[in-house]
Amino acid sequence: MRRVLILCVLMCLAGLASSLALAAADPPITYVRAGKLLDVRSGKMLSNQIIVIRGDRVERVAASVDVAIPAGVALVDLSDATVLPGLIDCHTHIMLSDTDDSHYDEILLKQSWQYRTILATLNV
Repeated sequence: MRRVLILCVLMCLAGLASSLALAAADPPITYVRAGKLLDVRSGKMLSNQIIVIRGDRVERVAASVDVAIPAGVALVDLSDATVLPGLIDCHTHIMLSDTDDSHYDEILLKQSWQYRTILATLNV
């Protein structure tokens, strides 16, 4: 019984050590090549920018000539697109449960606001 207990403790310690090692590892880095980038602070449109994302945070934004992208990293090529950081789609119809808007008036007229509130909560 004592051996089983010691084995369980050792296995738990080994699992804890590997979890700590994974937590200490650097999060993955993703590079985004933006053809155009709206600088929301200055209000200017910048060209040929690189966005460096470490984990889930933007680490750096710089001109593409100032950033060396290592080989084999995750690269999202948006060189033909305009990147608008921090902007989200604020217009949506959360009270509709499907994508067909043809019966929107019917929903508004025949379903109570309480029921539509429940649907909206589920859709969000």
